[in-house]
Amino acid sequence: MDTILSDSSLQELFLQTLTDKEKHAYTIAQNHLGCSFSLAKANGYVKWKKQYLEKLEKLETNIIKIKNS
Repeated sequence: MDTILSDSSLQELFLQTLTDKEKHAYTIAQNHLGCSFSLAKANGYVKWKKQYLEKLEKLETNIIKIKNS
């Protein structure tokens, strides 16, 4: 059961988790840095993505265990 999520889908999910204050900071970063800003390289996104994919993998493992028992 391999889940395939595109990076753009993950970025959309990440943006939905931001608080209003974080969304404001994100908008400021985009405006000030312009095309040199990369959400994919942002520390907060990288950390969130790693944790999200680890949780997803654990969930998938548990589902497989349940199906096989």
